Amino acid sequence: MARLAGADVSTVPLVHLDDMQQVAQGVDHAEGICMAPDGSVYISGEKGQIYRLEADDSASEVASTGGWTLGLAADGEGRIYACDPVRHAVLRWAPGGDQPAIWSEGTAASPMSVPNWGAFGLDGSYYVSDSGGWKAR
Repeated sequence: MARLAGADVSTVPLVHLDDMQQVAQGVDHAEGICMAPDGSVYISGEKGQIYRLEADDSASEVASTGGWTLGLAADGEGRIYACDPVRHAVLRWAPGGDQPAIWSEGTAASPMSVPNWGAFGLDGSYYVSDSGGWKAR
């Protein structure tokens, strides 16, 4: 049972189901979502897709990592960073540009295994989680 300041919050939803709505269809196994500084919303797909949510609530595939995209993050210039566990890397893509390119594979001492989710700090630093051997016992 979850507790917050002595209150039982296990039955209090953060967002009631009646207040939720579907905003796009046709996204292949959505994993990550981020909003760029211009207000564009990007969603990741299971086969490396990066989708943009359009004004009519449709989703358009705008790029692909060629692997499998998990977490997405946008920097202050609107570039999208996609965690790709198949490619063991974080790829960066500039909207309207070429396909995503490897931005980081970790370090020689600690290469990425299963990059899962990234986020930018207030100072512009990029932080990424790596699930490592999450399927191993």
